[in-house]
Amino acid sequence: MNNSIQRILFLLVALFSVMAATPAKSETENVDNSFSVKSGGTLTIESDQGSIKVKTWDKQTVEVLVEKKARKQKRLDGFKVNFDQKGNDIFVEGDGDWNNKVSVKFIIKVPQKFNLDLKTGGGSIDVADISGEVKVNTSGGSISIGNVTQGNVDANTSG
Repeated sequence: MNNSIQRILFLLVALFSVMAATPAKSETENVDNSFSVKSGGTLTIESDQGSIKVKTWDKQTVEVLVEKKARKQKRLDGFKVNFDQKGNDIFVEGDGDWNNKVSVKFIIKVPQKFNLDLKTGGGSIDVADISGEVKVNTSGGSISIGNVTQGNVDANTSG
């Protein structure tokens, strides 16, 4: 009897170990958009959450990729991304419930000469070398800004 109990306990421990090692299923959704612009425009991002990474390139295009990850599709659906363009100015809004438990990353490419106005309620902000005005604000996250020419930098973080 004692031997049977040990076998059952061993099997239960092995089963729970396998279950714990199996990663939880994760849902992902990418939202992307690109805009034809001319140098000197402004990219404005206002998001309730998410990290923001901005790179520059030699194209007259703003390319926006938003990666969303969550355990449930319902949570992905709860974070909306809206885009708008007025002339050379691009507006991106990320809107979701603060306790929605969704991971959000904004990955952006802009022309080398472009202005940035970036705000996130939670997440890091990373800006590559750029020529233009740079204004960044995060309520919780780090800020990294490369070399900025032909413009001022205004950077604020609460965390």
